[in-house]
Amino acid sequence: MAWLDDFRQDMQRHVGFDHKPVLYEALTKQGLWALFQYRAAAAVYRGALPAPARKGPLLGLVVAKKCVEMTTGISIPHTARIGPGLYIPHFRTIVIHGDAVIGRNCTVSHGVTIGAAGRGDRFGVPVIGDNVYVAPNAVVGGRITVGTAPSSAPTRRSTATWRRAPPCSASRRRSSTIAAGPRTPRTPRILPWPDRTSASLRRGATSFRRSSRGSSTAWRAPTL
Repeated sequence: MAWLDDFRQDMQRHVGFDHKPVLYEALTKQGLWALFQYRAAAAVYRGALPAPARKGPLLGLVVAKKCVEMTTGISIPHTARIGPGLYIPHFRTIVIHGDAVIGRNCTVSHGVTIGAAGRGDRFGVPVIGDNVYVAPNAVVGGRITVGTAPSSAPTRRSTATWRRAPPCSASRRRSSTIAAGPRTPRTPRILPWPDRTSASLRRGATSFRRSSRGSSTAWRAPTL
């Protein structure tokens, strides 16, 4: 079956990266648990069975999906389109939209969100090409295309990408722009620390002077 061949390629990527036996990977890698459930559910959803005959197996697989989400923190709907060879090195907080498209031999790290974003004509879901590495805590959203096969487009950690990423590009940290080509280091700027002591003294003296108005012993604020 085609979905078993896809899962076999998922397993091969995990074994190739971790250099562990197949049984060890199958029992200890939560990413493989989520991928197995997704491959089986997607096969039933896109299979040749009539719609009434698919409801029973899909219901059981949806229950299995909820169990996988509670134990691994990985949510992969059966409506998503994911190519073979997906590698999930770590578990926890991985959310993939049901309409997302992910190519072959991709890597999705922990803390990744691939979801819908935008308004009006810009609303949509990402399309990720082949051999794309999505680093930890990256957020990819909107109607964008990241990479084209067989190129790769790494997204660095703690980034939010909302625009189209050309092949062999990297999204800047804490920014929505895409930096194509080599990155040049920036010289950090050192800003002067504000004189908070004198400012607080002025505020305190002014408030005391206002509260003392009308009394015979009014206190004048010193000139700073």
